[in-house]
Amino acid sequence: MALVWMLTRVAALALIFGPERDVLGDVGYFSASLRHLGEVGLVRTMPEYPLPAVAVVALPWRLSLVLHAPWSYGFLFVVVLLAVDAAFTALLQRQALPQRRTAVAAWLVALPALGGLSYVRFDLIPGVLVGMVVLVAAGRSRLAALLLALAACIKLWPVLLVPPLLARSSRRTGSLLVLVGAGAATVLVTLVAAGASRVWSPLAYQADRGLQVESVAATPVMLARHLDPASYQVRFSPSKSYEITGPGVPALLGLSTILTVGLLVFLAVLWTRLARTGRAGSIDALVWASLAATAGFLCTSKVLSPQYLLWLLPTAIAGLAVVGPTRRALARWTGALIMVALLSHGLYPWLYAALVHVGREGGSRSTRGAGGSKPPPGCVALVRLPYGASRLGTPLTAPAPSGVGRGNHPDATRPRPPGGGRGLVEDRRGSAQCLRSSSPSMPCRPSNW
Repeated sequence: MALVWMLTRVAALALIFGPERDVLGDVGYFSASLRHLGEVGLVRTMPEYPLPAVAVVALPWRLSLVLHAPWSYGFLFVVVLLAVDAAFTALLQRQALPQRRTAVAAWLVALPALGGLSYVRFDLIPGVLVGMVVLVAAGRSRLAALLLALAACIKLWPVLLVPPLLARSSRRTGSLLVLVGAGAATVLVTLVAAGASRVWSPLAYQADRGLQVESVAATPVMLARHLDPASYQVRFSPSKSYEITGPGVPALLGLSTILTVGLLVFLAVLWTRLARTGRAGSIDALVWASLAATAGFLCTSKVLSPQYLLWLLPTAIAGLAVVGPTRRALARWTGALIMVALLSHGLYPWLYAALVHVGREGGSRSTRGAGGSKPPPGCVALVRLPYGASRLGTPLTAPAPSGVGRGNHPDATRPRPPGGGRGLVEDRRGSAQCLRSSSPSMPCRPSNW
């Protein structure tokens, strides 16, 4: 098992530092944000994430400073996520036979299917924490509550899983106290360290976003844009993602909000019925309710990226090791998720330029007759509907032999000029500016979700 793990992970890493180097954009954004932390303060450092997320991405930064090698941040970031991956693999391996064989095998292929993206987005950490919740929920309810609280402190989406966990817990009061205590501590620390505005900034940041091109809700207008490119614009927005504007977009944004509210109502009814029928106490119910809540939220949201599959894969694969009557159905569903990850890998980064195809100034243009062929709209819709694609990252180049370099200043969101090769240089103030891309149609930018 260890040999297979090493071989599959080496293959994924070869993509990161080879043909898929463009996915390193978030690492550059984190590095630049931490480098300028002293200038802008915690209140303006990565405001789209809860404050504990800053501590998570700061761990490899501190290690790089201890080693007197700040240029090694990207390498250390990947190492930390590899350690998280290895720990989760070991936990799966410790589960009872024969279930663990299927779970371990699925995990070994799941992350490489998504590509090197798995190791340059910190979504893997809350995803694995939720997977650990599934593994320990049967016998250690308070530990499960603590793990879920930690996941929700890093990214907000695990809050959706609180009701099914509490419904499953035999010590509901203790689990609730753990969750409330962790949440209160996070809010208190944020208030003291960065002020009240930093508590709400992740929610405010998301509320202000437009319709991201990868979202399920954007599918109709993205197809319409293919037929009538003059009526729609795809631009790189202040939220560090590609958003579409044009006829029908406001209606789709409203529909997304309505569907999200409807999803929450549906989940409340589902959790209530499970509790009344007594089926909420089964581990199968916990796994399926968690997957339903997360997948439903992804489908109704106005934003979407392929790394969001890391919200689903650990839960589904951990479920393979512990569920009972529904194990066959879960195995089929997990296989479908891995296939979606593989298709997502094909779309981002390889076909992403054809999807957004932005020019020098970040405005949209038709891809007909412009470098490279665009997939037919039916193909794009098929790939985008389940999961979407990621925002394009800023490629990094190494100022030292390690192969990992610095990223953009957090405020530097303008696209880079087209041209061959890659590169980052630092001006006299120390902020990095992106110079060249490996693809003329792929602009330079950090990403946030």
